[in-house]
Amino acid sequence: MKKKIQGLLLLLVSLVLITITFFLDQILMKAVPYLRLAFLNPVFAFLGASLGAIIYMLFLSTLFLYEKKTKIVPYLALAVISAFVISYLLKLIILRPRPEIIPLVIKSTSSFPSTHAAVAAATLFFIRKLKPTYFLALIPTILVILTGYYNGVHYLSDVLAGTLIGVVTSYFVSQRFIK
Repeated sequence: MKKKIQGLLLLLVSLVLITITFFLDQILMKAVPYLRLAFLNPVFAFLGASLGAIIYMLFLSTLFLYEKKTKIVPYLALAVISAFVISYLLKLIILRPRPEIIPLVIKSTSSFPSTHAAVAAATLFFIRKLKPTYFLALIPTILVILTGYYNGVHYLSDVLAGTLIGVVTSYFVSQRFIK
């Protein structure tokens, strides 16, 4: 019961935070050009592209195989695919325009929520199962979550909403299927 209350509280706080950032998005977006560092631009542009996301998922799958945790990989795939489908369907429904800033990558779909953030966050409850390589997996996950904002193709609220979708999806799949 206590875990459920904590989970609901965390969900409520997350929704409030997303709502607040939604109203601050235009202001927060103006900071993006000042946050960019020339030597990081190619890294974030690569991670923000579809090929970068695929390579990221292959990297995580390889870590699970390396640590002989192959039974987790199908559930990881289920969480990632579920987060992708949910976030993509929301994009089709909400149709929020992309930010008006010079992006590092070009995206043709709508902005809200960030599918990259949802997919990366959907791995979080699984990568905690990686004991020696946990931080090796956590760093690119955080980078992928942040790519949309850094690249100028997502508002901060898009990224937070995508992250929330991924975390919730990851939590439910990991709780349901992994003991």
